[in-house]
Amino acid sequence: MDGATVLVETAYLQAWPTVVGVLHVFQGFVSDCYPERTMIRVVVKSLQELLAQPFPRNVYQSVCSRTVYDAGCGANKALFTSTGTVASSPAPTTTSFKTGHAQAAGYFDQGVITFTSGANAGIRRTVKSYNPATGFTFALPLPVAPAIGDTISVFAGCDKTLATCRSKFNNAGNFRGFPWVPNPETAAPAVPGYTKSGK
Repeated sequence: MDGATVLVETAYLQAWPTVVGVLHVFQGFVSDCYPERTMIRVVVKSLQELLAQPFPRNVYQSVCSRTVYDAGCGANKALFTSTGTVASSPAPTTTSFKTGHAQAAGYFDQGVITFTSGANAGIRRTVKSYNPATGFTFALPLPVAPAIGDTISVFAGCDKTLATCRSKFNNAGNFRGFPWVPNPETAAPAVPGYTKSGK
C-alpha cells in the first residue's frame, strides 16, 4: 500500500441504488500500516502533510551544500586519509599534539582524526586547525592526553568553497555551491534618492 491514496466521500441516495449526490469528506495518502492477527491498522495522512516539506528544495548559497565524501560529493575518502603517530615534541595535551604529517597548513582543518591505539583508542575528534609545524588542535578536549607513539588516522576536511573543491579534491564537477550568486544588497535594484543609511 506504499503511496496508496484514500478518498472518503458521503453518498446521498433518493432510492437504492441511485446516487443523487456525493460530498467530499477527506482525501489523503497511506503513511503507515500495522498488521495484526485479524486486522490491519492503516494510518492515513491528509494531503496537507505535503506542505510540511522543506522549501525551496535547493538552497542557493555560495558554499557547497554537499557533505564531503558523501554520494553527491563523490570524493574518495581513502585517497585523503593518512596515518601517523603522536610525536614527543611539543608535549601532547588533551587539545593538541604533533605528528609527522607534512601536508600544507589547513589541509586537515574540519577533518576528523581517530585514535587507533592508546588510552584514546576509538575516540574521534574534529580537527579545529592543522599546521605541520605545530600539529593538530581540537575544540573539544580528549579524555586523556595521548601518549607518545599512539597511532592515529585522519582525513582531510573541506571548507565547502569552490577553490578547495578544485585545488584539494580535483572535484569541481560535483561542486554544489553558487559562488557567483550576488549578495542581497548588491542584487536589490537601485532606488533613486535612497542610501543604506535610509536618507
